[in-house]
Amino acid sequence: MGIDGGRGQATRLTESSVTWWLVAAASVGAGIVHAAVGFGHPAGAHRWFFVTVAAFQVWWGSLVWPDGPSDRSTTLGVGVLSGVLVLYLATHSVGLPVGERIPVERAGVAAAALETVVLAFVSMGRHRPVSWGRWSVPALTVVILVVAAVGVWSGLEGGGHVGADGLHVH
Repeated sequence: MGIDGGRGQATRLTESSVTWWLVAAASVGAGIVHAAVGFGHPAGAHRWFFVTVAAFQVWWGSLVWPDGPSDRSTTLGVGVLSGVLVLYLATHSVGLPVGERIPVERAGVAAAALETVVLAFVSMGRHRPVSWGRWSVPALTVVILVVAAVGVWSGLEGGGHVGADGLHVH
């Protein structure tokens, strides 16, 4: 079975390329959620932070499929995604020294779930071949799409944490 990978050549779908497809889909999905959250924020530093993270995640996801990232790209991607995930967990659990703790919202949970999928599958794809069952890849792709859609929907509503007056709150 082959797919034209956009490079004018047929790409054989291997267990490795399927793993990288899921990594790419989850990274792009998280990026789309972050873009929606960014544009759900008023103009300013928060918006640009989320839009920058979104651009990185979509760009990095595009590097991954079908052959997986280079070692340098893996280090960069894992470092940035881990940093974003740690920042999310810190700001939504104990807060940071500047600012207050931010309530947990659907868009953030969706993006964090997709980033966790990316980190787990990068580890799996780098260290051992994964044997995917016949229906596991379509099922996981649907799950990734649903999680991304919920995150985008929530992000467009103002990141999922909007006050009674309709204004964004932290």
